[in-house]
Amino acid sequence: MNFNKVLVLLFSLLLLSAVGGGLSCYLGAKQGGIRNVILISIDTCRADHLSCYGFDRPTTPEIDEIAKQGLLFTNAHAPVPMTLPAHCSMLTGTYPPYHRVRENNEYKLDASNITLAEILKEHGYATGAVVSSFILDQQFGTGQGFDVYDDDFEADEGSAPSNERIGGDVSRRACDFLEKHKDQPFFLFLHYFDPHTDYEPPEPFASSFAADLYSGEIAYADWCIGQVIDKLKELDLHDSALLVIVGDHGESLGEHGETTHEYFIYQSTIRVPFIIRAPGMTQPIEVDRTASLVDVVPTILSYLNLPIPAQVQGEDLSDYGRPGVSFNGTSKETRQVYIESMSSTRFGCNPLLGLVSDYWNYIHANQRELYDLQQDLQQKHNLADKEPQRVRLMESNLQEMLGQLVKVESAESRVVLDAETRRRLESLGYLGGAEAYDSTALDPAKRDAKDMIECHEYSMQALDLVGEKKYDQAREICRRIISQWSDIQDAYLLLMRIGFETDNPGEIIEYGRQYFTLNPEADLARRQVDGALLINRFSNAYRLMEQSALKLEKYDLAVEYCGKFLQLNPEAPNAPVVQNDLAWACFHQGKNDEAFELWGEILKQHPDMAEVYNYRGRAYYQVGNLDGAIENWSRAVQIRPHWPEVRNNINAALGLKRLDQSIMQSTEMLRRNPNNYKLQDQLANLLYDRGRYEQAIEHWREAIRLKPDEPVAYNNLAWALATVDREGLRNPAEAVQLAYQAAELTQFKQANILETLSVAYAASGNFVEAISMAEKALQIALSEGNKILAEKLRQNIVQYKAKRNG
Repeated sequence: MNFNKVLVLLFSLLLLSAVGGGLSCYLGAKQGGIRNVILISIDTCRADHLSCYGFDRPTTPEIDEIAKQGLLFTNAHAPVPMTLPAHCSMLTGTYPPYHRVRENNEYKLDASNITLAEILKEHGYATGAVVSSFILDQQFGTGQGFDVYDDDFEADEGSAPSNERIGGDVSRRACDFLEKHKDQPFFLFLHYFDPHTDYEPPEPFASSFAADLYSGEIAYADWCIGQVIDKLKELDLHDSALLVIVGDHGESLGEHGETTHEYFIYQSTIRVPFIIRAPGMTQPIEVDRTASLVDVVPTILSYLNLPIPAQVQGEDLSDYGRPGVSFNGTSKETRQVYIESMSSTRFGCNPLLGLVSDYWNYIHANQRELYDLQQDLQQKHNLADKEPQRVRLMESNLQEMLGQLVKVESAESRVVLDAETRRRLESLGYLGGAEAYDSTALDPAKRDAKDMIECHEYSMQALDLVGEKKYDQAREICRRIISQWSDIQDAYLLLMRIGFETDNPGEIIEYGRQYFTLNPEADLARRQVDGALLINRFSNAYRLMEQSALKLEKYDLAVEYCGKFLQLNPEAPNAPVVQNDLAWACFHQGKNDEAFELWGEILKQHPDMAEVYNYRGRAYYQVGNLDGAIENWSRAVQIRPHWPEVRNNINAALGLKRLDQSIMQSTEMLRRNPNNYKLQDQLANLLYDRGRYEQAIEHWREAIRLKPDEPVAYNNLAWALATVDREGLRNPAEAVQLAYQAAELTQFKQANILETLSVAYAASGNFVEAISMAEKALQIALSEGNKILAEKLRQNIVQYKAKRNG
């Protein structure tokens, strides 16, 4: 545990002892009737789609019943319209500028932050969580303090891991936790991802809400929450439980031009449900004051009679639900909560920052925005020009608040994602590629976020299409983006991804070059983003480009891109793989010594890299060193036993070794008996199979000289001269003469010789005769029952006719 965190927690324990006369937290909580705490987060949940918030359909009967005995905050807000940063605020009681998690991609909650789970665990609570989306995987830091953090999404054997799970599975696992911990105080955090896109509620909700599937997802999540409530009642835990139900953020549903969420900070994406039911509450209390998700931590701690750590930036809302206790905190007239979104910075825009009060929503952008929430909750009428004094006041308040919210000590909140993690986040609709910037400064030279919402929407559509494997449509949208906004990096990176998925190496190199035109490496030192992240992004692009160059056999380019990767990121986990590719490219440049030396260096550091042995084996094979090839490939399959391609290579090399031995034996026999026709033809065939065509042709010519009336050597030599694709050896005209002689010697009655004659005619461009001879050969093959040759001849005839007609 972080040392500073230990000090804070120890201080909390000492303070509790001083205030509570040394009583344990459990006794303090018991005095208030609270034994356990359940925090429920519904992802992507607009408050105005819950029936207890006035929705015109009964979407949430289970939550409605809880609200009838508790607090319902009508003006509660998420500090950021994204899952990971919103939950970090929910679980720490701090705003994004403090906990430093600003987006879903490439961030994690640093260990220096103190979570509610850590505090409650230190005070004797069993802590458990069940989350339903990969974005809350514990690698991103939200698992801090939990004894049980269930983020293991089940997948079918052999399939890719799932990235989310349905609410019924969350509730089942939650009920298991309740059963196991029913005899001890616990804190349980549950996360329901169902209302997030895609909107696909199960039956009967899909039918009941066929015209509004988003609301159907909320209704399904409510039903799942009801299962947990029923379990609490069954175990006699309900009446002593503190229940808190919130949404992590909302959903635009097309308002302001945004389909889903994350980009804008209007009420559609930041106004969330916030409901509290504590033991002893029997009547509904509707609270219209401004609240925020950062209030969750201090409110729960207050209900449990636990001290609130100094770093917490939210407010205690518990006084609203305590009989006879009037609220004595900040008045609703003066409380303003902070909101932000950094997504627009990916598109060359300033970030969106803002403040929300009971009456006003201020958004700080190039074009300031101010909305009267009492009269214009849909935020259709910007009053910034009509209320300049209020704009200046709220802008001043925002700047002052930012100065107070930022964490003094630095925290490592940025994380370099591997390819699989990035792919899983993208599958959930989280855009990755270009970096988002943490800076909250407004640069007048940058775009206003409102001007780029169309580009953002296009980008999200393209990403969704890639996830659906509709690559042609995705490519078209990316090209549309580039044609309108040529500096949008995400489009180029996604086009490279599409090139990779569709096996189009030329496309990868083309768009990779354009991407680096926008991002010269010289900019690394002065870029605002964490250097490690940009280096990782650049090196990933070069990795795709060098692989593409190898596929295209453009070895000079492959060497260039491998070199750039290794220069940028020599310590990358996949650097040895790139070094292996570099060695292979060098080998094909004719730099054999350099290639073999590099392979040796790699194996000194990584002696079990099977792919290095494979590449080195292929190189030995190509230079004719069969023993070296077999030795390296054998080592490769020792490391990776299930590698059929390499096992086939070993068999081929062994076959060639046997062939070489046969060639040596036949050569020796022919030396002793040079006038033996059969030995000449036999050696020629062996040499032909070995690829030594020039020598094979010489021996067939000698065979013909020895026996000019024997058709076999004529036929074999004709086939070689017609088919060998090597300058100086191929001679279709002579092939026709030789094959015709073979056909005459056999009276045009042997199908295989007529096939050779047809192939020779085709090689010389005479497709009429090629077709004629192939048809004669086909008739003979059919009469002899030679089905394999017959099928081959049919295919040849089709090809010859196509070429004749073409």
